[in-house]
Amino acid sequence: MAEEAGVAAGEGATPLVYTVNYPLAYMAERIGGDLVRVQFPAPRDVDPAFWSPGPETVTAYQTADLILLNGAGYASWTDRVSLPGSRLVATSASVADRYVVEEDAVTHSHGPAGEHAHGAIAFTTWLDPTIAVEQARAVRDARVRSVTPSPANGRSRRRRSRRGSRSWSEISSTWTAESRRP
Repeated sequence: MAEEAGVAAGEGATPLVYTVNYPLAYMAERIGGDLVRVQFPAPRDVDPAFWSPGPETVTAYQTADLILLNGAGYASWTDRVSLPGSRLVATSASVADRYVVEEDAVTHSHGPAGEHAHGAIAFTTWLDPTIAVEQARAVRDARVRSVTPSPANGRSRRRRSRRGSRSWSEISSTWTAESRRP
């Protein structure tokens, strides 16, 4: 299949979006609907946070129209391969100041620089509903930028994008209200 091989969309074709985790795939499918093809190629029996794709899958990512990254250190394999920067979207970049950092990291030193600690970042950013909303907005904005609407389909694309964003806002409101209950 072309989408499994990572063949990007040509003129007028449906854009191909690759993601590094299921929450981003869900967001892309929900926001993009039938206007995008979404691929999340990690095997079901492997934790995608620690998975490293083989060469063929890396090639598929490289040829995608859009690559959705989680950020916060999730899918560290993306730091070791060459991916087209113009098609990368770090969906949690706008909220990096809100990452949860482990406070009890082990302190050590590497020489004259002195002691320091490498605090682990909680990379499951989407578990915070307010961050998930920001990630969904990044997905929406990236999809809108990556697809040039034609006069015939521009209106439906924009409408679908607003609808996807609104549903994430509604989800966030519900989650926030639920978390405040005694």
